[in-house]
Amino acid sequence: MRRALVLTAPTLFFLLFLTMLDTDHLRFMGAALSGRDCPDADMKEIEKTVKLYNKILSDFYASGGNPSLINHMPATKQIKHEVFRDLGYVKGVEKILVYDMASITTHRIRLTGPGRAEAQFYEEWNYLYQNLDRSPKTRPIGFGRGFRYHLVKEQGRWLVQDWDPDVTVPDLSKKDFKF
Repeated sequence: MRRALVLTAPTLFFLLFLTMLDTDHLRFMGAALSGRDCPDADMKEIEKTVKLYNKILSDFYASGGNPSLINHMPATKQIKHEVFRDLGYVKGVEKILVYDMASITTHRIRLTGPGRAEAQFYEEWNYLYQNLDRSPKTRPIGFGRGFRYHLVKEQGRWLVQDWDPDVTVPDLSKKDFKF
């Protein structure tokens, strides 16, 4: 009986220590121990974050750089700066870039550490350039490819920290004809 108490005391101490950790550590450890990439609640939040990020990104470009939604964009300050630097370039060459997301399909979402995640999607986009008077400068062009997003959790919210457009993701579109 005494041996069981000795083995149990460290286990109880470890469990007590775990409860003092923040929930991001617990989620990450729980996902790792269960063999799952990401808990369902985080997966849904990450999907919503990436979709909102792309929706607001599209609005920034289509509006010619109107920053009215800047505080709603789920992205780090660095990403927001990069977006507006790119918008400045497009505006500097007297163009407006209009992006339109045709579809987004989740490929894989996984926690990579406490409060960190990687999400891969297959995305289909249409875009065209317009003159400043909104007349078309190019014909609409469509493409589909894999994107990887790196996210961080800050103040209970997932934020896009970085992204990579050249990720090998299978074509997950459900349409026979694209664009």
